[in-house]
Formats: sequence, structure tokens, C-alpha cells
Amino acid sequence: MHETSGWSTERAGEARLEEMRTAESSTVRIDVYGLTDAGKVRQFNQDQFLIADLTKKLDVRQTSLREETAERFSNIHSRVLLVADGMGGHAAGGEASTLAVETIRSYLVYTMPWILSQRPGRKGATDEELKRALEKCHADVLAAGKDRPEREGMGTTMTLAYVVWPSLFLVHVGDSRCYLLRGKRLRRMTRDHTYAQKLIEEGGLTPDQAEDSFLSNVLTRVIGGDSQSVEVDAYRARLKAGDTLLLSSDGLTKHVTEEAISDVLSGIESAEDGCQKLVQAALDGGGTDNVTVVLARFVEKD
Repeated sequence: MHETSGWSTERAGEARLEEMRTAESSTVRIDVYGLTDAGKVRQFNQDQFLIADLTKKLDVRQTSLREETAERFSNIHSRVLLVADGMGGHAAGGEASTLAVETIRSYLVYTMPWILSQRPGRKGATDEELKRALEKCHADVLAAGKDRPEREGMGTTMTLAYVVWPSLFLVHVGDSRCYLLRGKRLRRMTRDHTYAQKLIEEGGLTPDQAEDSFLSNVLTRVIGGDSQSVEVDAYRARLKAGDTLLLSSDGLTKHVTEEAISDVLSGIESAEDGCQKLVQAALDGGGTDNVTVVLARFVEKD
């Protein structure tokens, strides 16, 4: 567990600007948007993304209480942001990423005790539950590949951000990324699971050499694939008003430098604006892969 302190159509997206209606976030609202594009070369878009709210709700049907007290209670407890980049021939990668996202949706609704996990002193429980969610994705994609021989070996990356203001929990497998922009500083929050990154850490490649190496496209960890188990990285950070969170598939970072990403995010008017500009930058840079971005801006209220 790492702690960071101080700090579908071919093109689809949905913008929302809402208040984070929890006790800790009375001064912050979230502006969130997602966008995906097949790119200029690929026939299929195998990327998927998800933006979801988890709400606590009591819908009273009948009670002996006075009518004015028998009301529906609902508020946004937390948010989930997710990007998955499928791998496999033809439609297999898209099937893997779709299945993984569906598994996450079911796990959050039917399995994860996300309200209880946020009690004081239980943050570690949230980390472990999110890891188990990705492990369940791995098992489901692996089983689906074995059931259909033509899909065997299919897999997907997954980068998932779980926000309970002001806490950010991240779980991650593969080479999709999460970035945090605070002020003018862009910080990469995740580590690529590629052979190129492994060689960088071992001293066999420099970061500049890795950018041009085919090994940067060879994954060492994936949801599904051929391995019977998966190791999930987990990170934690404390968010602040004014922060911007970016999740993206590698279709963005293949063509847009981190410096350029920082420049774009520093000048946007909304999350929708930022997503459109980042996707266009990836297309202008070559668009050789599917590109998906999810942006969340934590805006201080007036």
C-alpha cells in the first residue's frame, strides 16, 4: 500500500457538475466528464470508462411516524472513476474490458461494504476491498477466456479511483494511468506494469529509451491474460480543493507528453473541455490507438 501525502459510441461522454454532498465537502463540488475515441487506426474501440456515484438511500414505504418525518433520504457518499483498456485480437479486448467494468459495477452494488469501510480507523479495509474487486475482475475475465477458446488470453488494464472526499483511493493493474494536477504541478500517481518500466527500475533502460522501445507496449500485469492470479497496486492520497484528477488509457500518453497534459489541464474551463482537448491532442499526435480520458475537477465553491 502506497501513501501519497500532501498532496458507447466511438466518441462518447457525459458531463455533470454536482455538489459533493458529504459532511466533509461543504465547500467543494465536482465537475466530472469522460470521453473515448477509437483513434485513427484501430477498427475497434476496446477501451471502456465508468463514472459512478455511490449513494446512501432510505426510501420509506410505510411507517407509523408522522408523514413529515417519513421522508426519503439520499446523498452522494462516494464516487468511482474507472478506465479499462482491453487487449486481445479482434473483439476480445473489448469483451475483456466490458466484462471487467460490469464486474466492478456488480461488486460495488452487491459485495463491497463501502459504507462500513469508511468508519474511522477502517481505511485499510477500503484498500483491501478495492483490491478484491480487481481480483474478482481477473477471475471473471480469465474464466470467460477459458470458456471460449478463441478468446483465451484476452485481458484488460484497469485503473480505478474511489473518492470519499477528501480521501482518494487508487487501485491499478496495467499501463493506463492516473495523474493529479495540483497548482501547476502534474504528478503521476500510478506505475506502468510494462517490461520497459521494469528495465528502467533495474537500470537497463533510461526513460527516454523506454519511450521508443517496443517493450513499453508489453505488459507484465493484466486483468485476465494467462496468469492465474494478479497483483494489484494500491495508492492513497488526500485531495484538496482545486485539484484535478485524470485517468487515461495509454492511447493518450503515447502521443501527448506529460508537459503537454499539464499545459492543457492548467487552462481548461471544465472537465468536458479538458477531455475534448486531450483526446484531440492524441488524435493530432497520430491517434494510433484507442484513447480514453476521465477528468474530475474538485472545484471550490464561491
